[in-house]
Amino acid sequence: MNKLLAVVAFALFCLLASPAAAQDDVRPCQGDGSSIVAWSVSGFEFGMAASLALRFTQTIDPETDTGGEAILQLMPWVTGLAGGFSAWCLELDYRPATAVHAALWTGFDMFLLGAIIDRAGTGGELGTTTAVLTTVGALAGGVFGATAVGDGGDGSWAWFFGGPPAGAGLGLVAEVVFLLVDALGNNGRNFEKGFIPIAFGAVTLGLGAMTVGTLLTQDSMTLRRPDAPDHLLAGPSTPPLMGATWQW
Repeated sequence: MNKLLAVVAFALFCLLASPAAAQDDVRPCQGDGSSIVAWSVSGFEFGMAASLALRFTQTIDPETDTGGEAILQLMPWVTGLAGGFSAWCLELDYRPATAVHAALWTGFDMFLLGAIIDRAGTGGELGTTTAVLTTVGALAGGVFGATAVGDGGDGSWAWFFGGPPAGAGLGLVAEVVFLLVDALGNNGRNFEKGFIPIAFGAVTLGLGAMTVGTLLTQDSMTLRRPDAPDHLLAGPSTPPLMGATWQW
């Protein structure tokens, strides 16, 4: 199985690198550091989301289906490495990656909110509300990540990429504390009711930190087109809360 996964990963890297290898003017990989970071992180998060989605929608027994379990565990690492490798060799723009990052987290946050609403109304079944809120949240996050985030040179990416995971980590700690308190006082009867609301509150807090921190720490909202000549990129900066200025 390890050999098979190694072959699959190598084949994936070859496919991702093939456009660069097919160029007429062969040149070494020299992707921008910001893009490599953005694509690596968003690739890892995308793989994690896909792994969790498959785990909850497909029946995979870790004891009998060792291959499927190994793929689910390795998927985030493979997609993260593939994203960073692609950005390095293909000199990808960072904005699609920042859009994916924000879309995944806002979509997940709205999914939790929809689950709270649907579970309260149907007694456990997820329905239209969850689907609509998840879609709207993902679209809103994607727009924010693509249009309102700079290249991270001013340190704003610490908030943008670090805010949601920090909120999720805080939520995990709160879940453990709640579980222990509930187990001691109510024999664990209330944990299922409180699990999703705690997760929603924690992720929302992380998204708030991401949004406010990113906007307030950015020196400029100037967004550059990756193929624009350098002499066209000079121009006045726009204050973070006033909108984005495109240099063409």
